[in-house]
Amino acid sequence: MKSFITIIFCIVFFWTLSKANTVPAANDPVRIAKEYIYSHLNDWGLTADDVADMTISDMYTDKSSGITRIYFLQQYKSIPVFNAILNVCMTKEGKVYYTTSRFVKDLEEKINATKPKINAVDAIGYLTTHLGFPSSQLKMKMSTNAAEYIFERNEQTREDITVELNYQPYLGKVNLAWTIFYCPLSTLDQWNVRVDAVTGEVLKQDNWTLYCNVDGGSYSHNDVDCRESITEEKIESYPVTAQNV
Repeated sequence: MKSFITIIFCIVFFWTLSKANTVPAANDPVRIAKEYIYSHLNDWGLTADDVADMTISDMYTDKSSGITRIYFLQQYKSIPVFNAILNVCMTKEGKVYYTTSRFVKDLEEKINATKPKINAVDAIGYLTTHLGFPSSQLKMKMSTNAAEYIFERNEQTREDITVELNYQPYLGKVNLAWTIFYCPLSTLDQWNVRVDAVTGEVLKQDNWTLYCNVDGGSYSHNDVDCRESITEEKIESYPVTAQNV
């Protein structure tokens, strides 16, 4: 009899535990954020399809205030849309008090392709030609899937070359593109470039190196030294950016 009661107790205990692990809490921030997004789609001019494939790119809770910030990344068929972020901020009680959205409206209608016609190696070739650098031998270092590659640095670069498949909003459309991080050895530039994965056209390029009017130096886009020097001497710094139009 005692063994039977023990078995029943174990069954009830593990059933309760499994329910606790599978049923989301009433104040689960992710659940609250998603419910808020779906109930406010009209505020952003979005449709359910525009957010159906979104994923969380970052999330954190401030220990002192209890405020939670969740950053959703828009995707189409699991391919990210470059810089398309929807941010939801909520109090520790689970009340949403601030949101911003850079999601693309009517995303599916604007997509130009779902599969690349140009591979990652050729995309790097289009990039180097565009920037005026000679072509060089590329050696694969790592590839986690058919959409992400890392090539070893070579005689033309300071760092490894990373290539990732993204969607780039461009002239009212959303083009499938290879996002390439490229650091030429002959300069201090750090180029983040989107190359059309169908045509090879450079859609957009950003230089993540800051050139400062402080000491004639150059700094990474997240280098604190540059910003601190500017604050102290009240001299402006600016990122070098360019766009192919």
